[in-house]
Amino acid sequence: MFTYQFLFIAVVSQAARSALAISCYPKTLVNKAECHEAMKQIVYREDGRLGTESKYFGYEFKDCSIILRNPNGASPTKKQILDGYDKILNYCQTTAGGDYLDSDNSIQLNIGNSGKTPETKPYNSFFPFLQETCGLNQNAGKIQQEDCNTAYKSIPMSVEGQFLNDKNRATDRIAKEYKSCYVTIYTSDGSVLDATNGNIRPIFDKLVSKCGTQSGVVSIKDGARGKNGRVYMKIRNSRPCGEQVCN
Repeated sequence: MFTYQFLFIAVVSQAARSALAISCYPKTLVNKAECHEAMKQIVYREDGRLGTESKYFGYEFKDCSIILRNPNGASPTKKQILDGYDKILNYCQTTAGGDYLDSDNSIQLNIGNSGKTPETKPYNSFFPFLQETCGLNQNAGKIQQEDCNTAYKSIPMSVEGQFLNDKNRATDRIAKEYKSCYVTIYTSDGSVLDATNGNIRPIFDKLVSKCGTQSGVVSIKDGARGKNGRVYMKIRNSRPCGEQVCN
């Protein structure tokens, strides 16, 4: 939506190949109508073209997941994108697949299955915004809530309250650690994080309060500059992910 970001990496890696032919994944079955519903969720600019801010994104409907990777910020038309997905569906028929867009082969299109495990659900596009999920990480030590508050307070911010990196620049991802707690706030699509402290702090406080000493994650509708992005906020024990199972 593994986590949504790991799902994306896995699917894109599966599609790394020559741009001259469609790759089908015979062991992964999809329903064409469900994939079309997932495709309908893509948000375009008013001129009918894809925005340039979202570098990657995914949408799900029932058992079908679509992913688009746009590292160079190209702006194809809605028709070009839909035709690209239909080309995969028509060629692979009942199975998942991947291809590069004919009009711009820097754009990767992939079709697969939606994640259905407890670990992946919070990262699916249909999962409710502002619904906290606690305790996904395994073999994780307890979190002290005050440590999370201290980590959050150490995040640099602009005068307007926009989150910044340690060089005081706008970024797509913030990560801060203090003693037992590791806090991350990031966009799902690699676009700039426009969320502000005024909007995020109440959601953060609720996440920390609800999850207590456990890890937690929540998705937020607004705050990503890309039209196809959302914001994720996570807290976990500061133990490295190699020592705990991070989701």
